[in-house]
Amino acid sequence: MNKQKLKHVSVCNDAIEITLGGKHTGAWSFHGPEQTYWRKELLDLLSDRDISRVALPKVAAANSSVVEFDELKLTSSRSLPLYDSVEADGVLVSSGEAVVLATGDCPTIIVYSPKLKKAVVAHAGRHSLIGSFRDIPGGAPEQGKFLPDSVVSQAILRLRAAGLSSTNDLLVHIALGIDGDSFDHPLDHPIYGEANERMLRRIRVEYMQNWRNCIVDAKRGAISLTALITEQFREHGVPLARISHDGFDTATDRLKSTNDFRWWSHRRGDKGRNLVIVHVL
Repeated sequence: MNKQKLKHVSVCNDAIEITLGGKHTGAWSFHGPEQTYWRKELLDLLSDRDISRVALPKVAAANSSVVEFDELKLTSSRSLPLYDSVEADGVLVSSGEAVVLATGDCPTIIVYSPKLKKAVVAHAGRHSLIGSFRDIPGGAPEQGKFLPDSVVSQAILRLRAAGLSSTNDLLVHIALGIDGDSFDHPLDHPIYGEANERMLRRIRVEYMQNWRNCIVDAKRGAISLTALITEQFREHGVPLARISHDGFDTATDRLKSTNDFRWWSHRRGDKGRNLVIVHVL
């Protein structure tokens, strides 16, 4: 692993430290055949940090679920306790704890309460935000397979259960995802064209005046996950000024030194995954 290629960012008024690792740090995987190797690499990377325990949620199901840390199961306690074994998009964590994800193009959201000193860290892909239309053979937009609550709603609910009184106080950061201009859903796709069209119609219905923020190019079916996340948090009362985004695009960003692609991207056909470490200080 090339540690020099890791990107470190402090967000939420320096209460959260994020570490990002792209193609030049390895093809990260914590739940597949190579998990033993990558978990060891992760432990080596975190060995000098003041972290009490680490959550490794299984996000592949994109089920919008957000769990308490204690709902996870301890799977390794060698040098630093690792918890996983639960399918969930996100985890509620406190000071001294960390969440680690291996992502392709889906953003990671950090929803931090300065008063509670707690955060929800979650995978926020398309299915976790607006559901899937690919299993629905036809019908009106209302018949799309929308999740009853997106991962954004579940994050808010989990924080409210922990004592959050007002969403005005939250700080939200959106980390490392695909840019809307790179996230096409062709309407003439031989298999998914009709489903993509239903998805765009539903976005227009859900977001009324602000749908243009979410649909970057209607002809290409290009949608912005960052805008969808932002609009959903605004609907929950989080001020726009308290929502930030790092501006990275997993599909097109390149290293200045070599012009190689910086991040793994499912849209480009990559099999590897990027490293996202979120540590609540």
